[in-house]
Amino acid sequence: MLGLGCPTKNATRQGTAVSKNHQKCAQKDTAGTQVSVPEQVTIALAELTGQVQEGLLSLAVATGLAVMGQLMKADAQVLAGPKGAVR
Repeated sequence: MLGLGCPTKNATRQGTAVSKNHQKCAQKDTAGTQVSVPEQVTIALAELTGQVQEGLLSLAVATGLAVMGQLMKADAQVLAGPKGAVR
């Protein structure tokens, strides 16, 4: 027996360790199995999801501001010349 507990057609055959029907066997084994998660874990995951979303929004805003700053700096150099240069 190899893989996920599904017998192979020919155990003496050389080749891959997992039979081609391993996904079908796994579905038969786990169909109808539900994982019960405590309510505390569900609440913690919901809070974590909110924090991740806030973090991604913060990252996007900070990146956008940095890009805008660089673009404005480049425009200012083109229009007014390098900073500190005497004209």
